[in-house]
Amino acid sequence: MLLDVDDATVQYIDAVLVKPDPQVFNKYTRFFLDPKLETLYQDFTAIYWFGRARWHVAAWMAVHVVMNIVFYALPSSGFTGMEQFILSYDSLPTYFQWIYIPIALPFAALPSKQNPLQTRWRSWVCLIIIFFNLTFQVWLADASRLAINAYVTVVHDHLSCKNLSSKLTSTFADINGSLSGIDDNLSNDTITNALAYLSDEQKNLTISVTHMCSDALVQTLVGFASLFSFLFVISIRLEFVQVVVVAVTGVAIYAIVVSAFGLHLQWIITFAYGMAVILLLVLSYSSDRTNRRSFLSNFLVEKENENLKSSLKEAEAALQNDSAHADEQRAVARVLAAPEMHHLEMVHIPFADFTFLEAIGRGSMGDVIKARYFGTIVVCKRMRREYIVESGVGRNRNETRDTFNGDSALASFRDEIELMSCLRHPNIVQFIGASWDNASNLCIVMEYLENGDMHRVLHSGLGKNFTWADPLLKMAIDAVQGMLYLHSQKRPVVHRDLKSVNILCSATFGCKVGDFGLSRRYNKGVDALTTLVGTPFWLAPEIIRSERYGPEADVYSFGIVLTELETRHTPYHDQEETGLKVLMRVAHKGLRPSLPSSCLPERRKLIEDCLRDIPKRRPTFAQVLSRLQGPVLLEIEGHVAAQPELERRVLLRRHQERRSL
Repeated sequence: MLLDVDDATVQYIDAVLVKPDPQVFNKYTRFFLDPKLETLYQDFTAIYWFGRARWHVAAWMAVHVVMNIVFYALPSSGFTGMEQFILSYDSLPTYFQWIYIPIALPFAALPSKQNPLQTRWRSWVCLIIIFFNLTFQVWLADASRLAINAYVTVVHDHLSCKNLSSKLTSTFADINGSLSGIDDNLSNDTITNALAYLSDEQKNLTISVTHMCSDALVQTLVGFASLFSFLFVISIRLEFVQVVVVAVTGVAIYAIVVSAFGLHLQWIITFAYGMAVILLLVLSYSSDRTNRRSFLSNFLVEKENENLKSSLKEAEAALQNDSAHADEQRAVARVLAAPEMHHLEMVHIPFADFTFLEAIGRGSMGDVIKARYFGTIVVCKRMRREYIVESGVGRNRNETRDTFNGDSALASFRDEIELMSCLRHPNIVQFIGASWDNASNLCIVMEYLENGDMHRVLHSGLGKNFTWADPLLKMAIDAVQGMLYLHSQKRPVVHRDLKSVNILCSATFGCKVGDFGLSRRYNKGVDALTTLVGTPFWLAPEIIRSERYGPEADVYSFGIVLTELETRHTPYHDQEETGLKVLMRVAHKGLRPSLPSSCLPERRKLIEDCLRDIPKRRPTFAQVLSRLQGPVLLEIEGHVAAQPELERRVLLRRHQERRSL
């Protein structure tokens, strides 16, 4: 939930954000100089930070309860002296420590939306901490004093003359009877009295040291509890003024406890406590400034995000529900809904049957959108609206007209539907249907493959660790099998844009050939493909030279894909020349992508054969598949066999293949 402010306020905050601190904050309180901005800040913190404060207070109470449980367990812990630690509800301060609970419990327990304390949550937290400091420190000092008094009593009893007299009488009687040359007037009573005097001195010294150490311990515990509460209020993002209030009351309570319980003031501990308080106040002063600066930045970011979400929702609504223009409807009706196109109704999907989720790619004429179709995740290849026009005109995003043949884009869309509806193969992206009943949204619906395209996989951190044993060879074979299916049709299908981006990968890195927007059926001896189409660095030399070409051009493109599998780099990545010069060298000077020295001979020979300049000298996809499954596979397995750490993976893959058969 974002605060409802007008654009003028947003612009004002944007201007304040770049101003220096003296022009934004009060020097002493750190409040905003502008009262309206201060009010906006308080409203913002009540919305965004109140929930965090509730959880902090709840955690605080839970720690307090756990600490009491630990204190109860101390007397039975078995440690020497712990049985003297007194913690019972016989004394009033023990109950006193829980007085803050009726204040803290409603603050932490009531939901944010129903909590009446939300608007003044910081003041309420101050009150909780002040009450806690007062009651907890009093209880801690009282409980510690009771435990120390019990300990002093035990020390006094052990060092008293009464306890020593019986032991000393028998002991010194033996000593007196065994000594010779000692004055007869030196009786047992004289020795006993002398040792009793020494025992009293020892007792007084021990008790004095015990009191001094116990006072230091109590002051340390009380001071630590006070400092911990200061850290708490800083972490919960209280304002500097409120932290000062908590600190002043905490120091006052500390002084009261030291005085009320008659503790000997330990100056070293007091000095350390005072320095810690000063450092925490400096931290709060800086933290409050940071929180307020963060508010300005976060407010603008949240406002921008809200605007973007609103724009996205509007765009999504327009994407799915925007009515088509009259010229779009006429163009779609003429190209896709004509009577002679009735056979396309078999693959038609109503646009209302699927829901767009997110855009995952963009092509030259359309967007690739992830969608849901009856619970199944699919991919929609959606034509951009500027191409949905009548013959002879086009429309760009600004509704201006450009001169190009609009029907050609729609005709290509129709041809791709007709082609894909005839293709069924495990290594061809599955065609599900197409939608054109909403003339502003022309979509081809296909299966969704989780790992995206091969190019992205190869350039990912995972792809960098791939080997030919697993799964690069499998990926290459899958792509070849898909292309072999296309070329084995009665009228071979020439893909004309084969590249790693158009080879899609499943979750297990099985590969399928996709994107048939430029594909054409080829009739040898009749058709002459001469159109310069495709992606430059994957183009065969004959296409670059504007010569006639056929299925052999796809083999060349696959050879480039093999170099991508080999290098995990884009073709010609090591060339410093412009793309046009590289293409000219490919077409006329035999330039080919470089291969690493790690490329094994059979793979290198296959790649070189696929990239031959003369199309007829290139192998067919049937021959490429045979070589991949034969010599190349054997070479890889032989290479892997020499590496024991990879042998297990090869055996596992073979076992899986046999089971699948």
